[in-house]
Formats: sequence, structure tokens, C-alpha cells
Amino acid sequence: MRCLAWVGLCSEVWTRFVNLTGAFVAQSRRNVTLRPFSDPHFPELVAAKHRLAVVRRAEQCGVQAETVGVGAQLVFGAQHPWHRALHRQHLLAGMRAEGDAVSTGRGLQWPERAGLVRVDVAVSQKSKSSWLAPRLMPMTFFMLDSRHSGAAGILRRPRGPHGVQSGLSTPSWGSTALKVRKIVFGALAALVVAGTAGWFSLDKETRGLLATFPTNRDLLFWSVPQRDAAFRALDRLSVLAKWHVVPAGGTPLPLPPGPPLKLGLDVDAYLAGQRMAGLVIVHDGKVRLERYGLGFDSAGRWTSFSVAKSITSVLVGAAIRDGHIRSMDDKVSDYIPQMKGSAYDDVNIRQLLTMTSGVRWNEDYADPNSDVARFNNHQPEDGVEALVSYLRRLPREVPAGTRWNYSTGETNLVGILVSQATKRPLAEYLSEKIWMPAGMEQQATWVLSKTGQEISGCCIQAATRDFARFGVFILNGARAGAQGIVPDGWLADATTERIGIGQPGRGYGYLWWTYSDGSFTARGIFGQGVFIDPKRRLVIASNADWGGGATDPAAKEAREAFYRTVQEAIDAEAAPAASQNRASEAPRPQS
Repeated sequence: MRCLAWVGLCSEVWTRFVNLTGAFVAQSRRNVTLRPFSDPHFPELVAAKHRLAVVRRAEQCGVQAETVGVGAQLVFGAQHPWHRALHRQHLLAGMRAEGDAVSTGRGLQWPERAGLVRVDVAVSQKSKSSWLAPRLMPMTFFMLDSRHSGAAGILRRPRGPHGVQSGLSTPSWGSTALKVRKIVFGALAALVVAGTAGWFSLDKETRGLLATFPTNRDLLFWSVPQRDAAFRALDRLSVLAKWHVVPAGGTPLPLPPGPPLKLGLDVDAYLAGQRMAGLVIVHDGKVRLERYGLGFDSAGRWTSFSVAKSITSVLVGAAIRDGHIRSMDDKVSDYIPQMKGSAYDDVNIRQLLTMTSGVRWNEDYADPNSDVARFNNHQPEDGVEALVSYLRRLPREVPAGTRWNYSTGETNLVGILVSQATKRPLAEYLSEKIWMPAGMEQQATWVLSKTGQEISGCCIQAATRDFARFGVFILNGARAGAQGIVPDGWLADATTERIGIGQPGRGYGYLWWTYSDGSFTARGIFGQGVFIDPKRRLVIASNADWGGGATDPAAKEAREAFYRTVQEAIDAEAAPAASQNRASEAPRPQS
């Protein structure tokens, strides 16, 4: 559709340029201004550095004439057949010109007060070389009279039978104008060809994004079709967002297929209700279910939204093990000096990871005036990271460590802290610590803030299968070979409840959502998630675009119910084996 629209646009530009041009002015040797003098009905014609002014109407100067159409064919180049015809014969009333053009107009007439020559001509182009005018077209144009100062040499005035000028000389502007026209036409043609070729060279995600390109910078308020197109292509057009690449290793972690998972629900109905783009269920290292929708597939990348928070949490653990961060109890301002003197001066890293800073923050996705909607558009001071500039202005509401308050802004601050501590871009650190050791199949990308910092609370673009591999990596203890990338015991602390969130059986760890049964999840708005159940060796990775908005309550509850259904299916599979094991362990009766 966008290709057709592009071709249609170029065609429309061409058509208007050829057929609806209101005025064409050719270049002159000196600045000349044509004015109506004392005639109030003659419109002002200003032709700076021009010799010829072509107008759309011919009622000026008190001479009756019909409305004329003016098009590209008015460029009388030195080699143009009209030009030759008009110069071979006198343009007098009732006389016909030889060659390609026919004169049926009133000939040449002199206005009384203006230093102009009026030419009324109707031209019927029959030459094969002139395909721009297939039908009779009446025209009127005005040329400077040689009696007018500054116009000498433009017209010759040999005597004609009616006492008017009997012919036109070949103007010096003709060949130049034709060359200009050829250049313009050539450029338009090249633009059409390049645009068409460029369109078909784009991948389907980029074409889809262009077809529904959002006009609002805030994706929280994009339409569903705009989100469907953009969530898979945030890293395709730098005009929409900039990003850093997260390289993958050379050897992907195998995800072999396992037996189909028998679920007690209509999977298709669940996928439709979630508006699911990708769903991958891995049990004990094998893919038990893999489905795609919304035109997405395993080769594409979908944005993570807040799943990136949990990935950033693992990078904090890696920075501690590598010695870049000394302790979870260090103050935030120890690593980000620009936060000194702000409400975050009293906040330590542990409180930042558990979202218990006590600093005011509004995460209402439906409110365009909330902090989560405004901070990305904040204009920072020179030399200050945009997020730091925004957060250091916020006031404290409660003492640090006393209240949980979900804050994307603070997670982004965690990313800045890790980057400052490691002296490396987050994308590079992510590649080294997770993407390569975990055996990701595809590269990922990480969207940047306006000041060039990875937005650590959001927007890692990756394949759904690679999000599942991240879950497997965590399930296996975040280990690269025999070596863990985080300190011993740190991952267990990160993925169990550190603070309550006011929901029974639910809690919050170090940027992970926790359950009382020992499972935990990374999740993002609009239906992104990586659910991990260590007890069942289960990972569920999902990418979606919830139709009910960022935090669609019905879709959220349906997802939680789906997690429980999958757990029950795994348990049901394990029950016969457990019964068989118990039977084999029972003492046998003696004979």
C-alpha cells in the first residue's frame, strides 16, 4: 500500500506540474519588475531575473480572451517543435503556421499603457516528440516589448501587414529553459524509480511501520495498528528511535522440539484475546509450544518494554561480581555525582532495585501528564543526562525503604548507574554478560534516550525465542559455562520477594515480579513477559499488543490464568511418572 501511495504521489506531482502550472518564469539577464502601471485590472507580475511571465488568465489590458490552461509545454526550447513552428511563421490572426503548431488566436496586440506584447495562441501538438499536449490548448503569455527599458533584444519588430510585429526572434532563454525542464523531469523520474526500488528493498517490518507511521511521539497513545507495526520495528527507522546493537554469539543455544503440550483450553482463543505476536513455551530445555500472530514470526524482533528491567537487574549482579559496584548498600550518588543534593542522595542501590526510594513518581500510563509519559520528552540542561535532569527535581514523599512504588524512571537510573560504574555502554555489557553466554540466536537492539543512553527500563528488541533463551539462562543460574555471571546467592535474592506489593501471594524482588510458589516473571506493558518456574523447569516467553491498552486488566488476568494452566499441564504429565516411581519403590510382598 505504501508503495502504491508513493507512486501515486509522484504521479500526482507530475500531473500537476505538467497540467496545472499557474506560472512559468524563465531566467533573464537583469532584474526587471513588470507592473500594471495605471491599469488597476492588470495583475502585478513580478519577474526578478526573468524575461518571460506566463499567466493563467487573458482578460488583462482590456482585451477580451478566454481562460487559458498553462502547462509544461510552454517551455519553448531552441529545439522544441513548437518553438521552431512559431518562429517559421508570423503569428497573425487567421494565419496558420507550418509544422507542428497551429495558430488560431488573435495574433499580437499592443497594450496601450504597459510595455508588454500580448500573444494569444491556441496550439494543437501533433508531433511524436512532444507527448505532453495531446489536445488543443489555448494559451496566453506576455513578453516584454523591446520599447520597454531593460527589454531590448527580447523581441524583434519587423513590419507586418497589420502594422504589428510580424514575427518572434529566437529568445536566448529557450534552450536554458528546456534544459531546466529536462533536469526537473529527470529528477522526478529518478525519484520515482529510487523510491519504488527503495520501498521493495525494505523488510516487511519497516514497510509496515511506514504504512502506519505514528504522528504522536508518545507510544502510550498510539493506535492499535500503529503499535502492531511499531513494536516489531522500533529499531528500523532512526527518525523514530535510535538504538545500540547487542551482538549475539556464534553458537545459538539449541531449543529442540518436545512433545506437544496438552492444555485444557482453546489456545487459538487465548492467542486472539491476548493479540499475541509470539508465544514460546520451553519445558526442561525443549520447546513444547510455539505460536505466532499479528503477522509476526520467529525471524522478527519485538520490543520488551519493562522486561528490560529484569535484564538490567542481572547486569547489576554482574557488575557487583566484576567489582564495578562495591555493594548493594552504596548510595546512588556515589556512582552518579549529578544526583547529589537531590532526593536520591539518601537512596541506596538496593532500594532503587526494589522501587522503595520514597521519591514521588506517577506511573499512570493513561495520564499524559504522568511522570512516565513526560520524562522522555524532558529537555535537560547542557551536559546532563535527560533522565538525571528530570529525576533530580522530584521531591521525596516518604522515607527511603518504607514504601513500594513502581517507577520506570528509577529503573532507567539503574541503567545509568551500571553504565557509569562499568564505564561501558549497557548494550555492550549486555552482549558480553548475557547475550553471548546465553547462546542467543539473533542480535538484539536497545533503544536510546535523546542523550544517547540505553533506556534500561524499556525497549530491548529481540526474537521471542531469544527471550525464551534468556529465561532458560536464568533458570540455569545465570551461568556462562561453569562460571556464574552474578555472585553466589544473588540471583536467589533477586527473584524472591524483597517487598510486598499489596497482593496476596505476589511480591517484588530486584526488578523481578515474584510468586509465593517460587516462580517469578519479567513483564512489560501491552503483554510482554518471561515467566520462569524453577520447580517445573518451565519458561514461558510472550510478546503481544493488548487491545485494551498498556495494562489491560482482562488480558492481564487471562495471562495469569494461562500460566496456571500450563503449570497444571506440566504437573499432570509428571503425575503418572511419579505414581510409577512410588509403585516401584514400594516393598514387594514376600512369597
